[in-house]
Amino acid sequence: MSQKKGEGKMNKTLKNILIAVLVLVIIGAAIGGYFIYRHNDTYIGAEAALNIALDDAGTTVTMIYSDDVEFEKTRHSAWYEVEFDTHQNEYDYIIDAVTGEILNSSIKPQD
Repeated sequence: MSQKKGEGKMNKTLKNILIAVLVLVIIGAAIGGYFIYRHNDTYIGAEAALNIALDDAGTTVTMIYSDDVEFEKTRHSAWYEVEFDTHQNEYDYIIDAVTGEILNSSIKPQD
């Protein structure tokens, strides 16, 4: 009988651990969802950043053969690094992630 009593305590402990893990997973998912929502609500997005750069360069997505857009963030600012190539030039842009303002741009002829 004492063996069953010990098993009951072990099952109760295991049940409490599983409940705690489940609660932590739910909290983690909620926090992750919040930050994804906040990111999408706060920042212009990679597609908009690419379109701003393309418009400034006077080109369209059909005229480029490669592109790369990366989101970067520090404690005080966030931006998109946008790079794309046409057959004539290589373009690099830094676009403010909140306002869409072009912070920096450079154009280099293709080699």
